[in-house]
Amino acid sequence: MERIKEVIEIIEQTGDKCVVLRETQAYVVMKLEDYRQLLSPVKPLVDSLNFKRPAPDIREFEILEEDRYYPEPLD
Repeated sequence: MERIKEVIEIIEQTGDKCVVLRETQAYVVMKLEDYRQLLSPVKPLVDSLNFKRPAPDIREFEILEEDRYYPEPLD
């Protein structure tokens, strides 16, 4: 039991997880808050970054004729 306390102290310091193997079973030791995050539903990455969908009216993205630039040919 003293060994597991030592492992838990290291986990608290580093924030790592620990896998404990026992016969044919494997267990993961981690902080409870990390485990709760695993159980919470995952938000899509796009929603979490607050991306906005483009407006369906693409006319706002059109380039006006006077804003077009045509470079001179190089000799």
